[in-house]
Amino acid sequence: MIDAARVTSVPALRIEGMSKSFGSALVLDGVSLELARGEILGLLGHNGSGKSTLIKCLAGFHRPDHIGRIELNGAPTTADAVGTGRRIGFVHQDLGLVNGLTILENFLLTHRQALSGVTIPWKQLRASVGAALRRFGLDFPLDASVDGLSQADRCLIAVVRAVETLGGQAEGQILVLDEPTPFLPAAGVAKLFALMRSFT
Repeated sequence: MIDAARVTSVPALRIEGMSKSFGSALVLDGVSLELARGEILGLLGHNGSGKSTLIKCLAGFHRPDHIGRIELNGAPTTADAVGTGRRIGFVHQDLGLVNGLTILENFLLTHRQALSGVTIPWKQLRASVGAALRRFGLDFPLDASVDGLSQADRCLIAVVRAVETLGGQAEGQILVLDEPTPFLPAAGVAKLFALMRSFT
């Protein structure tokens, strides 16, 4: 699905010729894809077809064996730079939330600015996280443990946190979700899709 008003001639992401093997198993064989700005793109395939491997290569968890070219917003870059930069936010299958920690503490784990100093600016972080949730129409007590959240709410928290790693801005940014809906009820899927549409 593409928002025509947001699409430009320069794609947000272009990958050409990405390959990845694990031992003798060739998982990605010269994969190429192009993502337009404002586009919501779904990767379809059976289990083991390489969808998660592609995402993990982008995120820097796996190093591609070969990649012909990768561009972000028209600028050549490397797979390593993509995974460590702030142009793509990721939500992996396990959501990356730490049980036993609060919502606020889970946001802290990916908040580079808050982790860069000697002390943690809790007051500033609390205001920032609260504002991020409200921006997407969500209202959660920040001191609540993520253990007590429904799977749908955990997913929403993970998505907002990923957006915040991008500086909270959609323009020129990419959000990648790895199978976010299998365990969500219909109402949870609807909430997630509404959140995604607000991001584009």
